[in-house]
Amino acid sequence: VAMDPLECESCGRLFCKICINDWISKNPITKCPNRCTSNIVPVKSKALLRTYSMLQIRCSNAKCNKILKLGDLKLHE
Repeated sequence: VAMDPLECESCGRLFCKICINDWISKNPITKCPNRCTSNIVPVKSKALLRTYSMLQIRCSNAKCNKILKLGDLKLHE
């Protein structure tokens, strides 16, 4: 599950914002790990973002077994 998802304009793959920014800093010519040279941009589909934020995920804290919506995870942590 990509946190703060960004999307490749060419292939449409989603990436975590932190992860893809790290990738781009090390691979400025090939912006996408799929070797696309298109820009990595914020996800444009409001429907996709809404659906994505409703995904259920377990808290990453080993002492917490709470399952919550992805959109609520940052506030919870």
